[in-house]
Amino acid sequence: MPSAAEYRKQAEALYRRARETADHSEILTLILRGIELETMADELERGQVQQHGTQPPAAPPQQQPAQQQQQVQPPKKDD
Repeated sequence: MPSAAEYRKQAEALYRRARETADHSEILTLILRGIELETMADELERGQVQQHGTQPPAAPPQQQPAQQQQQVQPPKKDD
């Protein structure tokens, strides 16, 4: 199981990536993941994390191309 220091190191890496990116949604995702890691480090230091318990959140993939969502149009009824 990772130590609190490892969680904090991973969080710092995510914060650095957030400062380097221009995509606002990716920035938010990276910051939230960093906060999760810091929270897990705090809990680990307080002894609240079980050995078989929580895994750290996975980092989002880098430079993911934007995806477009298609809207499905209902079929037209012939009157």
